[in-house]
Amino acid sequence: MIRIWLLALLLSGCGMTLNKPTIYPANVIDIIPSVWQAKGRIGGVVDQKVQNSGFDIAFKGQFYKLTLSAVLGLGEVVIESNSKGLWVDKKLISTNFKQWMIGEVGWYFPILELPKIIFKDKENIQDNWVIKVTRYQQINNIKYPKLIRLNHLKKPIKIKLMLTDIKPIKK
Repeated sequence: MIRIWLLALLLSGCGMTLNKPTIYPANVIDIIPSVWQAKGRIGGVVDQKVQNSGFDIAFKGQFYKLTLSAVLGLGEVVIESNSKGLWVDKKLISTNFKQWMIGEVGWYFPILELPKIIFKDKENIQDNWVIKVTRYQQINNIKYPKLIRLNHLKKPIKIKLMLTDIKPIKK
């Protein structure tokens, strides 16, 4: 009797696996929130050398705070843009984000393009970068990018951003 019940349970479960694929609705947000946060992983490949890091970014208007954390949380760097300039680990530096990243890790990504990519689903060529969203996710019934690939047209730089959480913050 138990075997018949288990067989019936197994067969009923098989019928449930034939679900239709998930179709995400069109992106409901067509404006870029003035305040938002995102988390994930970033990987850069330059001259066949791979570098990975966790990231946590918060934008407020045109300014941002980016925290890059090493593997297993061993060390982090906090990069903050505000009206006074660019700060790295609470020290004002005289370069911009692109120059600093190239000097420190040998590559950069167009950080100021992130809002357009995430909230306007904008794929394009910007500042010598080919930007392509290759995978999506649904968060609170809104379609957001999950995997963004950036390839530089003139330099051997490939960047992969994997977004795990995106939060537009309402005022």
